[in-house]
Amino acid sequence: MVEFKGVITAIVTPLADQDKLDVDALEELIHFQTKHEVNGFFVSGTMGEGIILNLDTRKKLLEKTLEFAGTKAFTIFHAGSARIREVMDLISYAADLGVDAVATFPPIYYPYDKEALVDYYIQVSSLHDIPFFIYNIPSRTGINIGAELVRRIIGKSSNVVGIKDSSGDLKNTLKYLSIENFMVFMGSDTLSLPGLIIGCRGVVSALSNIVPELFVQMYKLLQSKKIVEAHQIYKKILKLKEILGKYPYVASYKVALSTRGLQIKNIVNKPLRSLNTEEIESLKGEIAGILKDLTR
Repeated sequence: MVEFKGVITAIVTPLADQDKLDVDALEELIHFQTKHEVNGFFVSGTMGEGIILNLDTRKKLLEKTLEFAGTKAFTIFHAGSARIREVMDLISYAADLGVDAVATFPPIYYPYDKEALVDYYIQVSSLHDIPFFIYNIPSRTGINIGAELVRRIIGKSSNVVGIKDSSGDLKNTLKYLSIENFMVFMGSDTLSLPGLIIGCRGVVSALSNIVPELFVQMYKLLQSKKIVEAHQIYKKILKLKEILGKYPYVASYKVALSTRGLQIKNIVNKPLRSLNTEEIESLKGEIAGILKDLTR
C-alpha cells in the first residue's frame, strides 16, 4: 500500500479553452512538481476546478496525471459532485485506472442530516476496495464533517482511511488526530506548519503548485526538528498566500505559475474569471520578491 504522507500538491488544471485540458502544460507542471520532490497529487479538487469541469475533462485530467507522475508521486482523485451518480461514475473510473486513493467532499446544496451523510460516505467509499479520504471543506459545502461523524463512518466502512481537513480550524483538526489509525492531512496553506507541528501526516497544498520546493523544505526541516528554520519558510508561504488572495481565485495561481516559466495559460473555467492585463502586471510585481531566489 502507498504510504500517504508529506507534501501533496492540489494540482491546478491547465486549460487550453473552456473544459479543454492543456495536456502539454499539465505534463510540464507534473514534471516541475516531481523534480522538486512533492510526495503526491490531489487531482480535481477545489484548486483544480473539479466541480465546474465536465466529467470527460476530469477523467482525462486523472488519466494524464497518472501517466505523467508514474511512480514518482502518488495520486488522490477528488470525485466530489452534487450528484451521487457522477461521484460513483468518477470513483469507478479512477479505480479502473489504478489510482492510489479517492476522495470526496460531502453532498452539497441541500441540508443533509447526519444519517444522510453517513449513508452517503458508506455508499461511495464501499464501491471499490481502495483507500478513501473524506474532504472536509465547510467554507465551500456548508457542512463540517465532525470527528464524531467520522467515527461513525469509519465504523461502517474500512476503506475510509483519512481526511483532508480544510476547515481552517485547528481545534477541529486536533479532534481528528485523536481518532486511532486515521490519517489527517492539513488542507489549509495558512495552517500548513501548525498542522504539521500538531501531528498531521502532511499537507494538501494549493500554493505548492507555485513553490513546491518551499513546502518540501519546510516539511523536511520539521521532520528534522528544525522548527525555527521551518518557520522562516512558513513566513514566505504566508506572504505569498496574502498576495494571491487579492486577485481572482485560481487564475491568480495560474498566472503566478507562468512567472516561474511554465506554459500555463491565464484560462479558468467559467464562471471563474481570468486576470486582466493590469492585474497580471500587478501580481507579477508583488510576488517577484518572493520568487526571485527560486529556480525552475
